Amino acid sequence: MALKHNSVTVCGHYGYQTNQIDGQTIKTRVLKDAFVDFLGEANVQVVDSTMFSRHPVRFFFEARKGFKECSLVVMLPGVRGLHMFLPLFLYWKRKWSRQLQYVVIGGWLPDLLQRNRWLRNQCAQLDGIYVEMKAMAQALSGLGLLNVIVIPNYRKFDYESKNNFTLTTIPIKLVVYSRIFREKGIEDAIAALKKINEIKTAQPRAILDIYGPIQELYQVEFQRLLIYPQYINYRGVLAPESACNVLQQYDVLLFPTYYEGEGFPGTLLDAYIAGLPVIASDWKYNSEVVEEGSTGLLFRTHAVEEIVEHIETFIANPSKIMPMRLRCIEKAQHYHVEDVVKMLLSGSIKTN
Repeated sequence: MALKHNSVTVCGHYGYQTNQIDGQTIKTRVLKDAFVDFLGEANVQVVDSTMFSRHPVRFFFEARKGFKECSLVVMLPGVRGLHMFLPLFLYWKRKWSRQLQYVVIGGWLPDLLQRNRWLRNQCAQLDGIYVEMKAMAQALSGLGLLNVIVIPNYRKFDYESKNNFTLTTIPIKLVVYSRIFREKGIEDAIAALKKINEIKTAQPRAILDIYGPIQELYQVEFQRLLIYPQYINYRGVLAPESACNVLQQYDVLLFPTYYEGEGFPGTLLDAYIAGLPVIASDWKYNSEVVEEGSTGLLFRTHAVEEIVEHIETFIANPSKIMPMRLRCIEKAQHYHVEDVVKMLLSGSIKTN
């Protein structure tokens, strides 16, 4: 694929100042680093969108410099950023004849644009809107947007399959890896583990480790939830570069989310890269990501009894996990950031 662009500005929330680690910051950093791998550091400019509120003058001049010096500008704003600096970016795009691409993080954009006609008209002027799911693209196309492209969530990882898994034994080892707040379904996960271990045995039938930054407003409630036996433990924040090696130590990832902004959850992709089958809620777009019975199992949102049934399935038949691990690794090969960068730099627009 021939490259049209040899310089790029990447504007998004990097989280370096606050050490914020979540889906938005990880996706932004991974994309920027991949551009550097392709073009070299001298040809990639970074504009941190958090400067817009903290240092607006500095943001203005850095963003303006990025448009003047680079032929391609890729932005990854959230709701507030989209409102605040998209009109300015579109002005610069026209002034200097630059290509402006929008890589969307999460699944909230269709609902927002349905309610906001002005913002919808602004987005129609972009050279490309890259969304994570086919259902999102269909919803946006239904609003009259003709510049929508599906690019699933992505990561940088080693293409080599990792087949050094140990056979699953009891207790089955479950993991939650996400931001920690109520809408991520933490309470449903804990309730399921309590139910599983109601049967008194010499050791727990399943254990659960939880990783992720805790939402400040949820700190007290979360600490209360952890007053349970030793089969549930909070293990702190997991660095993105360590995620694969750590997740490989588990048997199944639990993802009982009902968060409204969910798109293609990065935690599901991290699980696939690590060869980790998932038990996930059938919420928003999860059914597009999880292949039922192949890479994971789905349950009705908040249906704790169904989570329990799925865990019981693996406890009764732990040999089911190994084939699913291998299918997860195979599935992960479709989500490498390399492919995303090639498409963006080639300037090719493929509507879906």
